[in-house]
Amino acid sequence: MSIDALVQNCFNVAAFVTKEEIDDLLYVVKSRSSGTVPLSCFAFKEEDILPLKVNHFVPFLLEINKDTSALAVIHVKARLARGRYKEVYRAVRCSISGETVKTQAAVAKIFPAEERKIYCEIIQGYWVQRQLARAGLPVATPLSGLVVGDRYGAYIEEYGGEAFDFDDEYNLPCRLEMMQQVLNFLIRLHREFGWVWGDLHPKNILVHWNQFNQIKLTFTDFDFLLQQFTFPVEKSISLGTEVECQWYSASRRQWFLIQFGKEEPAERAWALPDTDIVAFIFCFNHSLGDVQGPFSSSLVQRVTEFRATLALEEDETASALIERRLGAFFRAVLDNSEWRWFTPDYRYHTARQILAAVQKCRLFLDLNRISAQTPAIGDLYIPPEGKWNSPVPPVDFKKR
Repeated sequence: MSIDALVQNCFNVAAFVTKEEIDDLLYVVKSRSSGTVPLSCFAFKEEDILPLKVNHFVPFLLEINKDTSALAVIHVKARLARGRYKEVYRAVRCSISGETVKTQAAVAKIFPAEERKIYCEIIQGYWVQRQLARAGLPVATPLSGLVVGDRYGAYIEEYGGEAFDFDDEYNLPCRLEMMQQVLNFLIRLHREFGWVWGDLHPKNILVHWNQFNQIKLTFTDFDFLLQQFTFPVEKSISLGTEVECQWYSASRRQWFLIQFGKEEPAERAWALPDTDIVAFIFCFNHSLGDVQGPFSSSLVQRVTEFRATLALEEDETASALIERRLGAFFRAVLDNSEWRWFTPDYRYHTARQILAAVQKCRLFLDLNRISAQTPAIGDLYIPPEGKWNSPVPPVDFKKR
């Protein structure tokens, strides 16, 4: 029977459960799947299955349709992250399509669903993630539909790696490679789709090392994604992210209004791509316990000097030079974003411009390794080219 094979294959790699739990889950799944096809069900708490009187409980998400059956077992003792609207857990997913059985590591994203109602941010984030995955962008692909139970809902997502930790000691070439991957993603997001991520921070950047020991980044969570260039002020305030991570939030405009006492003539705030650029800079120039304001270029300078000093101690002259030049460039970008924001002719640095500076650093580092003499890197700074009122191409997914 396919359900038996589904459960058994799933638990072959799920070492966190016992034999009794496997038998009881099989009983639960069979009871739930005895109806008509297609079927989707999700159980997260013991109360969800109390009428079945099972002794052991394992949270699961089951989907059965005409061609494929899939079961995801959720490890509630391995919570990876907790956000405003959902919690993220490790999971194991097994799917059977014909004679093909596939088992893979996954994550389960669980959210409240009182009276089967869910937050619109959850629906938006799920939809956006599916669209970006179909367009070939490096995002964690949803593996299931949005399945809503009596009190909770969930969907299963592929495992993209561990969350990026900006306090890990990544060397300079590795950090430059990671920067390039993030910027390539932002370029497509901003230019092709006209979207601002608005929630770019380390927990949403997943790091994975492939079999060739190459680093690969995958991106997740787009619940707060916004269309360029405006969104309601009321929404920005309700997000509540100004205190926790001011520079990551798409409500950066609100921080300025509070800080400088400016009045917004219209009841709308700007959602510009430079919100993601500011977040990007702090992702790679942050030191734990050293958090200041969202535009602390002095923080970037301290991190830069610290890394340059370490490079000099290891006799890495080229690395020290890159650290200082790239740090100076980032500080100039932050200063432009802060002090020129309210000027009528405001221009911001685009992701493509930041990428050009990073690529120049990588080329300089490569040439230095194969040359007896250190080449000149020059000044990385280039004037900003982005315009807040530049046209945004419409997104037509029918052609994708």
